Amino acid sequence: MRRRLILLAPLLMGQGAPRGGLPRPRCDFAAAMAALDAAEASARTPLAGLEQARAAGAALGASIAELAARLAGCGCRDLAERAAEAGAAAAPMESAASAGIAARAQEAARFRLALVREGFARQGCR
Repeated sequence: MRRRLILLAPLLMGQGAPRGGLPRPRCDFAAAMAALDAAEASARTPLAGLEQARAAGAALGASIAELAARLAGCGCRDLAERAAEAGAAAAPMESAASAGIAARAQEAARFRLALVREGFARQGCR
């Protein structure tokens, strides 16, 4: 009986149980901003040829995945979703048939990363 009361205490006090199980450790928001800077820098890498474009696509995908994970870890669902969209936009770079296709994918990813930065400025972490 006592254990049930302990488990129901947050509900009785008007607070819902934490979503997703255990509470998150403190968020390193500065690391999330640094990951955004790194992803944007990776998205500005000039593409000289197809092999370099594919390598840049792999690096961009990795940096965007790190960004999305950091944002999700901070509880920034909307921004993490936008970052995931940027990752999906950059994905064709790794298997592009031409440097032109890779450049278009890179531009699309760069645009979506700009939306993530704008979201930081406009609404903060949500």
